[in-house]
Amino acid sequence: MHDRPRVLLIAEACNPEWTSVPLVGYNLYRAITALADVTLVTQIRNKDAILNQKREDDKVVFIDSERVARPCRSIGNILRIHKGLGWTTKQASMWLPYIYFERLVYKQFRSALEQGEFDLIHRVTPLTPTFPSTIAAKSPVPFMLGPLNGGLPWPKNTTRTRFAEMEWLSYFRGVYKWLPYHRSTYRHTACVIAASRHTLSELPARAKEHAVYIPENGINPEHFHANGRTPPSQIKPFRVLFVGRLVPYKGADVVLEAVAGSDKLSRVEVVYVGDGPQREKLVAMTKSFGMEDRVTFVGRVPQKTVPDYLREASVFAFPSLREFGGAVVMESMACGLPCIVLDYGGPGELVTKDTGRTIPMGSREQRVNAMRAHLEELHGNPQLVDQLSEASIRHAEREYTWDAKAKHVVALYRKVLAEKREKR
Repeated sequence: MHDRPRVLLIAEACNPEWTSVPLVGYNLYRAITALADVTLVTQIRNKDAILNQKREDDKVVFIDSERVARPCRSIGNILRIHKGLGWTTKQASMWLPYIYFERLVYKQFRSALEQGEFDLIHRVTPLTPTFPSTIAAKSPVPFMLGPLNGGLPWPKNTTRTRFAEMEWLSYFRGVYKWLPYHRSTYRHTACVIAASRHTLSELPARAKEHAVYIPENGINPEHFHANGRTPPSQIKPFRVLFVGRLVPYKGADVVLEAVAGSDKLSRVEVVYVGDGPQREKLVAMTKSFGMEDRVTFVGRVPQKTVPDYLREASVFAFPSLREFGGAVVMESMACGLPCIVLDYGGPGELVTKDTGRTIPMGSREQRVNAMRAHLEELHGNPQLVDQLSEASIRHAEREYTWDAKAKHVVALYRKVLAEKREKR
């Protein structure tokens, strides 16, 4: 094996200018290149954005699978009524295009793999475990998968929110286990990175033997940091921040109602960064509560400006019902914000009693009341706010940077390759 593992990194979604999965793909790719000899393979739609950031020694190959991907994206948008909802429907519409993408990848790299030009293959995106690999069973070198995340069940008593999110197809999600290539993928994967405890628990028994838990998201400390920020306790007035899409399951309305119903929070400001179909409802709620002078709707902003809002708030409130990763929670912690989240999914795995507060899953009324109680506690205890802030910064710097995650991943490369040598 070479000093630096030679990796064929497959990241169909990999884009520094987008958010969510494409940004995860790009950030992890970029961090791994510092420690391994990486050839990135990605979809043609990412070409312009990646070339804008390309470094001289980068090796990137773009695969044009648009003849299948484009019409399937159109079908997915129609099924979602162009509202940006129905995540499961979106994923299902892209299953076939991804299979086609991987077939093109293998066609192009088969010879190089057989001639030993790579030590291993690592498929980073898609992140969902519902998308199998057509390459895993064919690869002459070890195949790695992940981070994988998804499948978090909808909590009880959230049917109304579930349908508001157009998540009717989620009732049939388990069908993916019977689709072609699913079993062969996990049978021939040398290592699976699970990005959540739930996904780890759902892996087939064979895959669990070679699975490792590493949270999906990470932070770029060049942008998300607490340098020069005012201690949260000194932000006047006390400012509650929400960052995310304004859609039903994110719980933006829970934050507003929690503040509105408290005399102790009568001077607290609420700032929403993000946009979505629930914005009109939130604006109407603001007016009905008589809070127009205390609630600000910033709208959608470029990713690079989000840290400015994080460093100018007192606390981050994010009671999302069903969050797989929770990148924005990591980013908030890195900027020195205590976080209040639901104790469910990704955010519940990231926030501890030393860095913030968690809300038990319950009815909407229970969630509003718990959010209100935590906000009142922090509002009335400036010293505690600063203690949580400092602990959040230290934890994020130690565990959640992309460089830290890349070190974990490359250590797995070396472990997989060492096991391969032992089997010879």
